Amino acid sequence: MFLRHEMHTAPAGLLAEPGKYGMMNRKIARRGDARAGAACMAQEIENAAPCGAACVAGRVRAGALRAEFLKTKESERMELCFNEMTVMKNGTLPEDIALCAQAGFSAVELRKGTLLRYLRGGGTLEALRQTLEEQHVRAASLNALESVSFQTKGGGRMLRELSDWCFAACRVLGCGCMEVIASFHVPEGISAAAICRETADSLLRLSDAAADYGVRLALEFMAVPGSSVQTFAQCAEILEAVDRANVGMLLDTWHFCAGGSRPEELSALRGDRLFMVHVSDCPARAPFTAQRAESYWPGEGDAPLEELLRSVRATGYDGPCSVEVMDPNVLALPAGDAIRRAAETMKPLLARVER
Repeated sequence: MFLRHEMHTAPAGLLAEPGKYGMMNRKIARRGDARAGAACMAQEIENAAPCGAACVAGRVRAGALRAEFLKTKESERMELCFNEMTVMKNGTLPEDIALCAQAGFSAVELRKGTLLRYLRGGGTLEALRQTLEEQHVRAASLNALESVSFQTKGGGRMLRELSDWCFAACRVLGCGCMEVIASFHVPEGISAAAICRETADSLLRLSDAAADYGVRLALEFMAVPGSSVQTFAQCAEILEAVDRANVGMLLDTWHFCAGGSRPEELSALRGDRLFMVHVSDCPARAPFTAQRAESYWPGEGDAPLEELLRSVRATGYDGPCSVEVMDPNVLALPAGDAIRRAAETMKPLLARVER
């Protein structure tokens, strides 16, 4: 998921403290100059990997092999994953990763805003990579690049700089996937076909850059007002137009059900085009009328989660099933309580699905 203005404010936040960038820091903090912020953030990659590209590549290969070993121990099962968005208010990355390991999660989705907060506090990508390895938890995805379509010329430059930083961060962290979200600002009266073409073209451009870093892009459809890609069928059509091995779908059970999609629609989806699954429960509502805050722990709503995840599994998907809950009562919980509750609700659900 995302916070709509995160792309524009996060780079400023990273640099809004005294340091060697001096006047630029104040300019970014004052004006929200995301382009300058994204350019300066690239320095973090160099600082995180002083041993050089070959050394980093070796470490990432070793980390990837370890993560793959941990995942393939139960290769017939979908992977238990936790999404940092669920603890975005009270979580801190190293502690959250340790709590996830204790609760039995083998993977975690990193939230860009939380990662930037960790870096502002003096953390480094290299230290975070080491924490992931020590806890035997892999970074399944970095979330998210927002408004990747319908960019202005200036916005497109900012997106390219920010995406390069994110992809480079993924490489340091051994994270092979980045969530992407289509624009919430499209020309009035534009056709569905034009939205498909523009979104596909935008993903093709990002795909080339992501491939240089070994990163896959997972497009999430969002059944909320203003989203230009709202349904499973629309997302699947875009992916057909893109037809790239490193571009696939992020299926969120809440958006799937809130947008009126049905489990039987998944039969047309190739398993290799599904890169990530987000799981939360949803109330019974007419399509596109549920509120995003009505995103509950599995089993506390009306969504047919077991049927839906069985249909996901039938595509051949065996990747992460990541708990992401947006209920304000959940967001207010201490991180440890939320992570434990996430495991308590997801483990029985996945066990039933895998029977």
